[in-house]
Amino acid sequence: MTDELQTGTASLHKTFLTYERLFNGLDDVKSALADMMPVPSWINEGSNAIEAMWATLCKYYAATDKPFAYVDSVILHPAKKLSLFKKETWEPGLAERYRDESRARFNSRYNMPEPDEEPPSPDRIKSIPTKRGHSEIDSGSDSEYDSELNEFDHFLCGKREKSVVHPLAW
Repeated sequence: MTDELQTGTASLHKTFLTYERLFNGLDDVKSALADMMPVPSWINEGSNAIEAMWATLCKYYAATDKPFAYVDSVILHPAKKLSLFKKETWEPGLAERYRDESRARFNSRYNMPEPDEEPPSPDRIKSIPTKRGHSEIDSGSDSEYDSELNEFDHFLCGKREKSVVHPLAW
């Protein structure tokens, strides 16, 4: 995994996904060690090594002064969007929280709304009809509801582009 991040072909979303795999792997090893019967004589050394790896991962993960960049990079990846955060292994409501926080960052930096303008509610976004009759927003249309969604919401409401491997080239 680290080779992939060091080759120059990685993008920020891969860094987040790599951290996720590493943390999950350490969790799996910790569980396996805790369930071992009979308890082997080397268990303390193994547990200490796992804890040291966990602490090192946490140190590097937290080293950025903008930790939200990892999450935003996954959300803004055309093939990923919010799908990762909706898996059963993630706590309920996390996808919505990450979406809302990411939208707020987008709005504060790129989408300058009118001072009294409220962003559309998630329920309103889901209920907006499209010409094709499903939840995908047609970004090329000029219908009345297009003005209610900003570029961020259009992107998230659109279909995931699962064939995209390199988001920067896309």
